[in-house]
Amino acid sequence: ERRRVKRKFPRSKLQVRLDTYEDNLKPEMTGIQRLDLHGLHISHRLSDRIWDMTKLQVLNLSHNLIPKLSPKVQYLIKLADLDVSHNMLTSLPRKMEDLTQLKTFNASHNSLSSFTGFFFKCSRLESVDFSFNLFQKLPIVSGNLELLKATKQWDVGIGVLKALRFLNLEGNKFTE
Repeated sequence: ERRRVKRKFPRSKLQVRLDTYEDNLKPEMTGIQRLDLHGLHISHRLSDRIWDMTKLQVLNLSHNLIPKLSPKVQYLIKLADLDVSHNMLTSLPRKMEDLTQLKTFNASHNSLSSFTGFFFKCSRLESVDFSFNLFQKLPIVSGNLELLKATKQWDVGIGVLKALRFLNLEGNKFTE
């Protein structure tokens, strides 16, 4: 039996999709594990309800107009698959370092030109897609004591991601 919560109207497409996920939860489930919000033309701040879904393992935010990913992404500690492709991202939050379960990350077709070195603390990453962004070079962080402690390396770059099996950098404008 589905539970339906009475909600105020009008609702955005994002709110309706989140409502549907919440309404279809079975009582024995402790939380949503997969959330697909692709193609909703989201161009504003995402609902805080998303960052409360701590059991979330798969999050698809692709094909929207999202300009910035919230640092609250750090609360999705079970997240294994994050797709933010085809948005308007220009940077990634430092707090992505807390996504220690992340295995697949797709940030293709955005406007990224760099990312924080702390991204390298996501040591379980197996697949990363940064294709069709604005990268001119891949970041290398030297001498950061926090990263040195976490990775045991002075120069930290993409090579520290030992689990990485797929890296797509096609369509960038590398100069180095």
